[in-house]
Amino acid sequence: MAKKSKKESAFYYFHSTGCAFCKQVEPVVDRLNKEGYNILKLDESESDNRGLKREIENKYDIRGGTPFLVDGSNGN
Repeated sequence: MAKKSKKESAFYYFHSTGCAFCKQVEPVVDRLNKEGYNILKLDESESDNRGLKREIENKYDIRGGTPFLVDGSNGN
């Protein structure tokens, strides 16, 4: 099993309550986190999280609904 990185995650997973696709992706994100990846899970119902998502979208000129998975270091 891979060790978790001590540095802050650059991977973000934005999700929303009631999103059927998010419910399908959530177990995969949870499994990856258990395997040592560091994916920050952010509920879009919280205003701070919506603000962060807008910042990332604007920085990399990308748009997405939910689920929205992005590498914050490069916009992929």
